[in-house]
Amino acid sequence: MSTCRAVLAILVVGLSACAPGSEPEPGAGASTPPSATLPSQVLSIAGLAAGPAPKIAWAKGMLFNGDPAKEVFPSDVDQFARTEQLVVVRDVEGNVFAYAPDGPVGTTPIGQATGSLAMNTEGNLVAWIAPDGSPTVLQEGEARAAVLEKQDGITAGDAVAVLGRDCFNGPETVEGAGCSVYFRATGTDKPQSFVASNHGFVESLAAGEDGLNLQDADPTGEVGWTTINDDLTTCSAYTGHETLDADAAKSWKTCDHMPLSFSPDGKHVLATGPHGYEGLGASGLSILDRQTGKPTLTVDSNEKSQAAILDMAWEDEAHVLAVVLQQRDAAIVRVGLDGSMELAGEAVRLDQPDDVANFPFRLAIQP
Repeated sequence: MSTCRAVLAILVVGLSACAPGSEPEPGAGASTPPSATLPSQVLSIAGLAAGPAPKIAWAKGMLFNGDPAKEVFPSDVDQFARTEQLVVVRDVEGNVFAYAPDGPVGTTPIGQATGSLAMNTEGNLVAWIAPDGSPTVLQEGEARAAVLEKQDGITAGDAVAVLGRDCFNGPETVEGAGCSVYFRATGTDKPQSFVASNHGFVESLAAGEDGLNLQDADPTGEVGWTTINDDLTTCSAYTGHETLDADAAKSWKTCDHMPLSFSPDGKHVLATGPHGYEGLGASGLSILDRQTGKPTLTVDSNEKSQAAILDMAWEDEAHVLAVVLQQRDAAIVRVGLDGSMELAGEAVRLDQPDDVANFPFRLAIQP
């Protein structure tokens, strides 16, 4: 393991042929899931009770958290993050804006992103890959973005994860400072992924001769993809450590799921089926035990429900939020790790159900 990975290991899926207040807590009873696999649940909006709105930031059309007084998103919003103080928005053209969630809405881009945004756990950094390939980081409290070392030959990519909380200082000058941006290249002949540090280096994250398409990162594990099988399914592998100081690596493989992201407590992995997002969206979701890669919960569409998931995110360590389209109905569905399901707010009826670009709900990206 390199010096960088010894400090900041990542979650990588290797494909081979073998995303308060006085309200009641969401999904009451969904705390620690049982170790045994729960019966498969049917993905459907029909009949679900309405629970509280999402605890993480979300959008309903151009409304922040569905609040009519906060019409802060452009009509062409493609992705957004909610930091401690700001809303950071990327539109469909890649323009990046940052402003307070109460407005006024920013109209001058602070940068240009060639792909997805990523945010750190502390909630003060948002990263993207600039048109020249440079990992670029907005850090709250700084007048300009931090620009990290770029990889030669890479001019576009998706930011996957940001680890650390200070991209302008290092631990040698400020205790606990430093940052690293994990990203995957786009538009290349084979999958390539890298990590760039504010210490001035960029390193390739290789997973054999097939390359690596990184999916997520946290301090103790790795997940991404390298190849796609002839039937467009994927096989995936996890490698990680139980603690930062652990020497022994832990690993598993699966050809039944495509892992996407770690839970906030690091105990589980959110995944789709082996096809990932295809066509309109994913046909279901699974929760995998991080230690074994085995599913503890699966929620799938069937011929009757005909539902699709357009986006997913961890709400907390015990709940996942899924943006679901079912025929002409759309909703954010809260799935508990104990198998419970409810609507996170109210469902809406779409006038044009095939107009996915103008789908009413979006979830803020999560660390």
